[in-house]
This record gives sequence, C-alpha cells and structure tokens, in this order.
Amino acid sequence: MSLSIPQHSPISEARKASQRAVGSACVMSLSLRERLGEGDGAESSFEIVSPSDQPLPPLTKGEGGRRSRLVSVVGLSILLAACGKTPETTKAPTPAPAPKAEIISAEAMDANLLDALAEDPKKKVAAEKDALAEEAEDIISKYPNKTATELLGVPEVNESLKVALTKLGQDKGLQNKINSTVELAARMKGLEGTPGSVRLDMDISKYDDPQKSRMLQAVLSEDPKKIVNFLVEEIGEASPELSYGGAERASNGVSIKENTPPAK
Repeated sequence: MSLSIPQHSPISEARKASQRAVGSACVMSLSLRERLGEGDGAESSFEIVSPSDQPLPPLTKGEGGRRSRLVSVVGLSILLAACGKTPETTKAPTPAPAPKAEIISAEAMDANLLDALAEDPKKKVAAEKDALAEEAEDIISKYPNKTATELLGVPEVNESLKVALTKLGQDKGLQNKINSTVELAARMKGLEGTPGSVRLDMDISKYDDPQKSRMLQAVLSEDPKKIVNFLVEEIGEASPELSYGGAERASNGVSIKENTPPAK
C-alpha cells in the first residue's frame, strides 16, 4: 500500500477552516470521511470537509491521524479566541499591608531615657558599701592601737555615732526589734525573757580588726537600720554559746543580763 503526502500546510488550512467557522456563528463542523480503496493496491486516506462542502486535500492514513489532531487543536484554540473566551489566569496574591510604625510620644521617650540613665540600685548599694569599708579601714589604719570602744570616740566616728543614735531614738520599730531579739536570746538561755526583764550587755573592747570594720561601717553610715542589723547579727552569733554552751558572755562580747527588779 503506497502513501501519498500532501504538500498543503495543515496549520494554514486549519486557520482557513476556523475562519469559515467563525463566520457561521462561531460553530465549526468537522467531519471525517474515510475513503477505502479496493484491491491490493488500495489506498486509504482521510478527508476533512468544511461547511462549504469544499474538501481539503487528502491526508494519508499515517499522517492523517496526527495532522487531524493537530488541526483540531489549532482550530479549537483559534475558535475560542474568536468567540471571546480567554484562558483563565491565576491572580497574584495581594501582599499583606506593611505594619504601621509605632509612634512613641516625647514623654515616653523621655521616660525611657531616664530609666536607661538611672543608676542600678544594687550597684549603688555595693558602691556605698565599698566606700564605707574603705573609710573604716582607713580609720583602723590611722589608729592601730585603739580598741573598738576607743574608736567610737575619735572625731571621724563620734559625730556619725551621735547622728545614728539620735535617729534610732526616734524610731520605735527599730527599738522593738532590738528588744525582741534580746528577749528571745534570754528565753533560749533559760531566762524568763518578759518585756523589760532583760537587757543587752556588750563588751567590744576585744574586737579584732574585721569586727572593728563591721562596727565602724554601721556607725559611719549614720543609718539606724544598719546599726540595728549589726546588733541583731552579734546577738544571733552569740546565742549558741549563751544557750547551749552555758557561757555567761560569748566570745564576741555579747551577754544577756537580767534587770534588777525595782526596790519595793
């Protein structure tokens, strides 16, 4: 069986066919008519017939299938375009709006600046403690042979001691803290420990340099709270020796004495 290859372009013929279809209300009728030959030398081919009944050049069976599909696809695309139908396009997602910049008032900016420049309270306390410790060491070095009792009388210390004791005399809460601590230590020692029945007796004449330094730092601060804290710590340190050890006076010089009841 011999195959004949037509010289006509399938694309140009498809365009002509689609144009004729558009002129007929955008409808194209494609019909296939198969012609089969007879005998051994018969030849098979396909024809595409337009609505105007003008046959297109024949296509061989091998080329006909492929070209007919190509013609159909091209013609359909042109037909859709002619009818005003365009392929749908995917819209790009709308970008999210950019976040608005936060507006900070001048007052807020000033407050933030003051906070940033404010001194850290912990650092301030540490600096004050270091300064007091340095001052106490200088006094001890200046008077190396004086006892703690004698150091309280030197000009560098005595004025601060007067200020601190004056403040302490005006603070009933701090006085009660000292009294309650003494009464507790008395009860631990086995004494009655009722309010007004006991008193604190301290002998600081045997303080070593570290004890002198702690005492001087409390006095030089002129802060009655620091003095009360110093006394409470000394009583607490002495309590085991006074209660369990049975000592009359602890090694740090603290002693709890009973007050002599008033004469009747």
